[in-house]
Amino acid sequence: MQKFYDCGIDLGTTNSCIAHPTGDNSCVIIENTQDRMQVTPSAVAIDKRGRMLIGQRARNQENCVVCFKRKMGTEDVLSFEGTDTSMSPEELSAEILKTLKRDAESRLSEEMNDVIITVPAAF
Repeated sequence: MQKFYDCGIDLGTTNSCIAHPTGDNSCVIIENTQDRMQVTPSAVAIDKRGRMLIGQRARNQENCVVCFKRKMGTEDVLSFEGTDTSMSPEELSAEILKTLKRDAESRLSEEMNDVIITVPAAF
C-alpha cells in the first residue's frame, strides 16, 4: 500500500514553508495565516506582553532570535532579553513547526497527521 502524506514542511534556517499535495502529483504551498506569505521566517520573539510571536511579526521585534536551527543538537540555550524566557534550538524549531501545522489546518480545514519534514542535505 502506498503511503500518502498530508503535507510536507521545509524547516529552513532563514525561512520555512508548508505544502499540501494535490491529486495530480504536484503540491500547493500554503500561505501562513498571519501575514499571507508563502514562506514563514524562521524567527521567534517574545513581545512586551510576554506573548510569543512567530515569523514576520517576530522579525519585526527587537527581542527576536533567528538562525537557531544551526545550533540544534548542541547545549546552546537562547534567551529573550528583558524576559525570564530561554529556549533550546529544538524548542524554537518546534514552535515554527507548530505554527506551520496550525496554518495548514486552518487553511485546509482538516487535521494534519502525517507530515514530512525536510532539511537541506548539507545540514
